[in-house]
Amino acid sequence: MQKILRSTALRLHRRTPFHYIECSRRVRASLLLPPRRYVSAPAKPTLLSPKFTIPWLKALELRDKQPETSTESQPNKSPLVPKRMTDSYSSYTLEFGKDEWLVDSYVNATGQLRLGAIFMDLDALAGVIAYRHAGAGYTIVTAAVDRISVLHTPTSFCDMELRGMVTWTSGRSSMEISLEVIANEDNKTVLTCQFTMVALDPTTKKATAINPLIVETAEEKRIFARGEERNKFKKDLASKSLDKQAPNEEESNLIHSMWREQQAYKGRYSDRVFVYPSIGHLAICLPGGSMLHFVAGSLVYETNAS
Repeated sequence: MQKILRSTALRLHRRTPFHYIECSRRVRASLLLPPRRYVSAPAKPTLLSPKFTIPWLKALELRDKQPETSTESQPNKSPLVPKRMTDSYSSYTLEFGKDEWLVDSYVNATGQLRLGAIFMDLDALAGVIAYRHAGAGYTIVTAAVDRISVLHTPTSFCDMELRGMVTWTSGRSSMEISLEVIANEDNKTVLTCQFTMVALDPTTKKATAINPLIVETAEEKRIFARGEERNKFKKDLASKSLDKQAPNEEESNLIHSMWREQQAYKGRYSDRVFVYPSIGHLAICLPGGSMLHFVAGSLVYETNAS
């Protein structure tokens, strides 16, 4: 997998045309000024920067004015074209070493890399890769993230490259996209993961066929076979779900053992009244979100509202 990705990167030298947005993802409370360090902050590259020609509400209004069409599934008018793995290859570099404002959006309160922000970018990149393989005219959704393997923890915020490609297709509507994050400083793999994406008809919202995948080299055949094994494992696991069959002997013994352990506490606290705490609102404070002003603004808003 890594060999194909790296060789493709050297051969294609492609970068997806992502644009720039404001450097901080923050919520500005009314009547509160933003923190000074963000007033003149430069823009940062992001995967989540699509170009819209009209506002969303206007698009919904235009859609409602269109004549109604049949709800039955309609065949895809464009012919399906087999594609190679490298045809969908895409990469994107987070230039942490050059942009300190970009680091602010990917760091947690302790100064470590916030993997949640990386996962958001990986999901966006998986969508770009899926559309490069399937083409236009589909609604593509993330069906599952099969596995995330964190292999290396960077010691500093160096440039990181996010890259991947389609490595398996079901022959119908689903495709598996293998992604990896590389730390350019020491060329080590930070993490790898597999996203399962499904193509839907924009009108009927039903699964629709996508382009098949061409598998040529021995390495590609090995990668494709691993995707087939993962798909088979997921189907076997789903068939053994408790929603479809009763617990087996091992599971029944485990349930009985847990029940017997709970019997030791039966009646011990019958004369006591417990008060169970609950959380009504939770806000995660992060450096890139101007959370000091956000929390204060939320308190002011809730106080005025009450």
